[in-house]
Amino acid sequence: MKNLLLLLALMCIITTSCEESGIEGPNNPIEQPGDENGNIDTPIECGDNEILYTTKYGYPIELNITDGFGGNLMSNTYENGYGRITFDDDVIYIPKRAFLDCTAITTIILPNSLSAIGESAFYDCDSLTSITIPDGVTSIGYKAFDGCDSLTSITIPDSVTKIGYDAFNNCDSLTSFYGGLASEDNRCLIIDGELLVFTDVGLTEYSIPDGVTTIGEWVFAGCDSLTSITIPDSVITIVGYAFSGCDSLTSITIPDSVTSIGNAAFQHCISLASVTIPNSVTTIGYDAFRSCTSLKAVYCKATTPPTGRSGMFYGNASGRLIYVPAESVDIYKTTSYWDDYEDYIIASSDF
Repeated sequence: MKNLLLLLALMCIITTSCEESGIEGPNNPIEQPGDENGNIDTPIECGDNEILYTTKYGYPIELNITDGFGGNLMSNTYENGYGRITFDDDVIYIPKRAFLDCTAITTIILPNSLSAIGESAFYDCDSLTSITIPDGVTSIGYKAFDGCDSLTSITIPDSVTKIGYDAFNNCDSLTSFYGGLASEDNRCLIIDGELLVFTDVGLTEYSIPDGVTTIGEWVFAGCDSLTSITIPDSVITIVGYAFSGCDSLTSITIPDSVTSIGNAAFQHCISLASVTIPNSVTTIGYDAFRSCTSLKAVYCKATTPPTGRSGMFYGNASGRLIYVPAESVDIYKTTSYWDDYEDYIIASSDF
């Protein structure tokens, strides 16, 4: 018993000594410059061969990858409240998974020499609240910022021409995009008329901005808080998986401007009870409305059946009916892929 008491007393002395000495660690972080999140609040010059950052605890991060940046890694130091990663040449690329799971990092400043951010580059940096992406970056890879759930806003320069899908997936606090690619409501990123990124945080209804011509792959997929989406009559193409897994979606209007509905575009929209496909639509991809388990009525206005694919309406509500123009019932029932539903195709009195 006496030995145990001595051991406990010794541990208390060691703990007190560490705290007083300023040894860094999760429970004794080095004081940071900047705001309460540790973000840098004073201008710090970032050379083209450097990446600057701050962390919650005030010590250097460990990179998952040390090559592929454009130069060889020379040093990674943490002094005066911020980290500085230095290379022997200009940084032109953030490689795949370079900062993956760097959960202590709060701020990143990238150099002006940067041209691309790779796949999953900042995946699950869940304390990241601020990142500076310079003009000159042309591409942001698949899942580049997936899981950065402390990020509330981000500025994307209009030099970017390519954004991989799910680039900002699981960013649960992200409400705003800024920069030349951002929509007026700051909810979307749009390149050459194609809506590529959307954040639904805090929304139950949404109207896609006028001027969008293409709704990109996976853009609204998994937005399970949205109950209603309005598509403007500027949209021509709905790309595959665009609205897949919108579990709460009960209402969507497809305008007469749309000509193509992609593969699995509305797959597993389990709350969608009816849908009207305008006569402008000429193609419907495979599994377009598959597993829409509440879908009871499909209104297809085209007199000539759109070119279909397998599984278009597979797994809908029991007894689901497909309403088509009266003069087109027979042709729908004998057209490839529509004939899978011949017992459910009936004439509509509305068109």
